[in-house]
Amino acid sequence: MAASATAAFAANQLDAIAFNTKLSEIHDQVYGNIPIIQRLYDKDKVGYRAGSTIELPVNLTDPGGTAWMEMYDTIDTTPADTLRSAVWVMKKLRRAITISDDELTQAMSDPREIVSLVDARSAIEIDNIRNQLEASVFSDGSATSQKELQGLKLAVDDGTVGSINYGGLSRTTYTNWKGNIDTTSAAVSFSALETAFVNAVFGPWSPTVAVTTKARYATYAGLVAPSQRIADDKVGYSGFSSGISFNGIPVLHSGQVTASHWYFLCEDVIELIVQEDRDLKVGDFQEVINQDAYSKKIRWNGALIVKQPRANSKLTALAA
Repeated sequence: MAASATAAFAANQLDAIAFNTKLSEIHDQVYGNIPIIQRLYDKDKVGYRAGSTIELPVNLTDPGGTAWMEMYDTIDTTPADTLRSAVWVMKKLRRAITISDDELTQAMSDPREIVSLVDARSAIEIDNIRNQLEASVFSDGSATSQKELQGLKLAVDDGTVGSINYGGLSRTTYTNWKGNIDTTSAAVSFSALETAFVNAVFGPWSPTVAVTTKARYATYAGLVAPSQRIADDKVGYSGFSSGISFNGIPVLHSGQVTASHWYFLCEDVIELIVQEDRDLKVGDFQEVINQDAYSKKIRWNGALIVKQPRANSKLTALAA
């Protein structure tokens, strides 16, 4: 042990004191303040898998062969080789809570002060994790040398704004792997939004939520009549707002959505895959070898998957 404080507060004792701090509620602190993720939990669209990659068979070509028949017409039994494997890599998000020996020494007179210290440090790091995860949800996956999630900016695209590949499959080769994108509408209007909404209606799927920037949310709020406002306690979380709908679905806003963007998302085809033993897993406090301090790591591994990009749409040029 480096000093009297670390001798008095061994790692296991510090963990015991920290048990009832904000760290015990880290899932609510993070997921509960990212409504898109919280809504996926509510819709049972969060799954757990082991391994470092996720492979999903997707059908990107009409197999044909279906026909009306009578009497002894021949049924087409030709195998249809239309399935392709989309692959996503599990991304890793890490954060550490570090408390110095000097801070422990100052607080060691009262365990309640230790709790307050851990709470204060935890609140800062939990907020940082939430911001990083939410930003990645709306990203194109290109930041930090492609270490972050392949987020909605890439998933809901046609290969012209982001990468031509999504889930390892080329959108040039497989045109049915494209999302719907409007790059020309420059202002929020009912007609532009209606077109984007309808373009995302595909088979049994249609948009279930809209997400935009704070600025474009305010623009839309100025357009809608009071009768169109709704109350939805499932979306009234920090960073987002509830109370306005479009075609019966909630319209939310986030400070992490790219400027001028508006998304229509079908949550039925979106899934968050997480490694269960890395689902905001909080480790134990350990003495830092080269510092006079203790550190506790928080680990998250996962991927955001959009199984049918064409059941979603976005507008990218809404400057007003």
